[in-house]
Amino acid sequence: MLAQWLDEIKQTADPRELGMILVHNGIVRGTSKQGKPVGRMRLTYDESALEKLIGEHREREGIV
Repeated sequence: MLAQWLDEIKQTADPRELGMILVHNGIVRGTSKQGKPVGRMRLTYDESALEKLIGEHREREGIV
């Protein structure tokens, strides 16, 4: 999935404007901080806060 996303960015962005793609690619540890095995992870995020940040950064010079 990540490789597809990066390919899409490279195909749609002007290469003269594309200098870096920043990605956080984390993993889940095998045990919790309490030492218990981790069987699954639930990831949530604040969609409106994310959209606000994306909008603010798109307006910055040099951000594509």
